Amino acid sequence: DLYSLVGLGTIVAVLLLTYLKRYPLAQMLVLLNLGIFLLSTIAAWGSPYLSEVQRELGFRPYYVGEPAQWFTALTHMFVHADLLHVLFNMLFLMLIGVPLEERIGRRGFALCFFIPGLLALGLEATVRGFGSGILILGASGAVAGTMGALLFLYPKDEIPMFLGFIFLPRVPVWISVGAWFAIQAPTEIHTGTRDR
Repeated sequence: DLYSLVGLGTIVAVLLLTYLKRYPLAQMLVLLNLGIFLLSTIAAWGSPYLSEVQRELGFRPYYVGEPAQWFTALTHMFVHADLLHVLFNMLFLMLIGVPLEERIGRRGFALCFFIPGLLALGLEATVRGFGSGILILGASGAVAGTMGALLFLYPKDEIPMFLGFIFLPRVPVWISVGAWFAIQAPTEIHTGTRDR
């Protein structure tokens, strides 16, 4: 599908450009996720089902046995099920990821984002069963990794946070992490989804 190829090319190009030009990774990941969600929305325009972008860049547990599909272990982190899913993930990635990257650097932040994202995918695929065709989407595991790293490394820090329309300029990290997990419980229903 043309939209999926554009999405894949965009992911590769933005990650490569971020690496070569030394752009802030957390901010570029937010822009990339929002851009891929916009592309998915355009690709699915008028359809009640998931777009080809979501279906072709998302991960299915049975892909473990299909090396040609292994790239989706990375691309699934950039494709989200719906608007709330992407907005909550990206809001917390901005609020947590940016200060974490400022403290530990781009390379350390990349490790704190991508390794937990892959580990979370492996765990979900194991739980679902490697023969499952369920579609796994989203950066929730990766965002959880950045939150865990900030909480572990800087437990006494305070960061800005939004509670609905209320902006709180200084909130302890542990409260922000707790709020994210509270929000994730109902929205995670969408990360493993059956498509038509």
